Amino acid sequence: MKHFLKLFVLGGCFFSSLSWAFSLQVHVVGKQVRWDNAITHSHGLVPSFWQPTHNLTPTTNWQPGSFASTPPSTIVVNSGAESASLPINFKGFEYHTGSSNPTVSNVAGSCIGSFSSPIALIVGNNCLGAYQLSTLDSVTPFAFIRPIFEVDDKQITDAFEGKPSGNYRGSTSITQFYQFNFGGITTKREISHTVFFDFNYEAASLNTVTITGNGVITPDYNLRADRVWGKTDYDVTAEGWFTNGLKLSLNPGRSKKYAMNGPNNSLLPYSILCTGCNDNLIVEKGDEIISTTLIPGSDTNSITFKIHTEYDEQHSSLEIGDYSDQYILIFEPNI
Repeated sequence: MKHFLKLFVLGGCFFSSLSWAFSLQVHVVGKQVRWDNAITHSHGLVPSFWQPTHNLTPTTNWQPGSFASTPPSTIVVNSGAESASLPINFKGFEYHTGSSNPTVSNVAGSCIGSFSSPIALIVGNNCLGAYQLSTLDSVTPFAFIRPIFEVDDKQITDAFEGKPSGNYRGSTSITQFYQFNFGGITTKREISHTVFFDFNYEAASLNTVTITGNGVITPDYNLRADRVWGKTDYDVTAEGWFTNGLKLSLNPGRSKKYAMNGPNNSLLPYSILCTGCNDNLIVEKGDEIISTTLIPGSDTNSITFKIHTEYDEQHSSLEIGDYSDQYILIFEPNI
């Protein structure tokens, strides 16, 4: 693609082939977003690296500009047949003047901007900064440049929700311009930039759940108090990748109370407790207290906790014999 440099006063036109690139890497794990090579800026984000300039015409004064045309508002990234569309707001540019140490003077311009040596800031679209940078000798106007942009983390995670893990890549193009003095003539130069995005997406996942415990409840008696009680514990380890903990739920298809069946259809209600859950008591003497609770864990590949099952009942209300039941717990990563 050819880019032309247009003379605003007298003279002809000549062509420029300047085109530069930025590459941004982003790590997305569940609902967490980490920019590997972008940093926070007062107007959003900027790459943590600067793009060096080359083949810029030396000048004694120049005026930084923003986008030559409206920048794109969406990035489309792909991983095989999968794609995601993410909103983005390109805000402007930072120019780095290197060691030229220019002086600044006010001129007409409509961009939001400022100059704090060696950084010239420009925010806006199709506008110039309201200042001019000058040097005694002709020098390269700026040595480095980087775009300012804004992407909301929630919009990123929303775009990837339900997508499989993978590397999602895409690019977009933006065009920046500045104005400078060339042989006594005010000259505009446009430069195109390709911005590459590489999103390494890892969906929150549950790979295995290991439960240790025999499930046998050995009863204890106090016949004088007409009481029988017992308990058993299960040690649970969930493996995978958890960004916001592990969700534990009771089986929604269960229609009967949580009670063990004994001789002559006698019932022994029991309780289910979770040590390490946000809600400790799940079932109390046969009655469901909550259907879902959360075991905390952030950015970890392993979560451990205990499930405790117990009963405490009047001995005289029970038939002598064996009692048994089974219940189902459902585990899934909390996203």
